[in-house]
Order: sequence, then structure tokens, then C-alpha cells
Amino acid sequence: MENPQNGAWTLGGVKRTEERRVFLVIPHRTEATVMGIIRTPVLPGSTIMIDCFISYHNLNRFYTRLTVNHNETFKHPETGAHTNSIEGTWGALKYHIPQRNITNSLDENGNVIENVLNDHFGEFEWRRKHSSDLRGRFISSLREVIYP
Repeated sequence: MENPQNGAWTLGGVKRTEERRVFLVIPHRTEATVMGIIRTPVLPGSTIMIDCFISYHNLNRFYTRLTVNHNETFKHPETGAHTNSIEGTWGALKYHIPQRNITNSLDENGNVIENVLNDHFGEFEWRRKHSSDLRGRFISSLREVIYP
């Protein structure tokens, strides 16, 4: 989970077997919010490698939860659990987002007013998926656009 300076939080995950990433803007990182979001796309019984943040505490009710405590190590010595995939993804993603767009604005109730990050998330994922032929895939994507 990424910590913004003055805005919403971003929750991210990587499905290693399919090289898929997901990023979601959330107003806060309470257990109820985080659990509700994770339980939507992640099937019960899945294995999740995660850090020891308090909001993840009850994930073991639905998933095999392998944790790594970053205060002690970056890879659990017994289980091999690590968060390198998502940490590397965060680094690459932040590199492509202009500094002026790194946070979302919130209203007085904590709701996202302007979500500029979703556009960047989508572009980042598209570029990763089509990295072997960006130009060709971009041109073929333009051909698929249906104009009203």
C-alpha cells in the first residue's frame, strides 16, 4: 500500500502466475475497507504474500497468508514470503506518474474528488502487457476505436 502526501491511499497487488497487476484508490486503509476490496478479486483459499500491516490481520480467515516483517527482513527465512513483486511494481509505476499527479484530492468526508491516478494505472498496465510491440499494438488499438 502506498502512502500519499495529501490524499487517498493506493492499494496494489500482483498476480504472479498471470503477470497481472491491480491498483485501487481507497479513501482510508481500515481493515473493513481493505478486506472488502481484497475479497472481491481474490478467491478464497488463495495464497497471499503480504507485509504485517494491521489491516491485513484477518486475511488468514479466507486465505493462506504468508507474511514478511520489513522491520526484520525482506524475505521470510522459512516460508520464502516476500513483497518484491509489488515493491518493484510500485517503483516502476511511480517513475511513470508525473509528480503533480501522484496524489488524489479528497473532500471533507474522505471521498476522492478527482481520480487522476486511474488513468496512469491503466496506461502503465497496458504498456507492461504490450511492451514487446508498443507501437504496433497502439496502432491496432486505434483501429478498434468506435466513434459515435
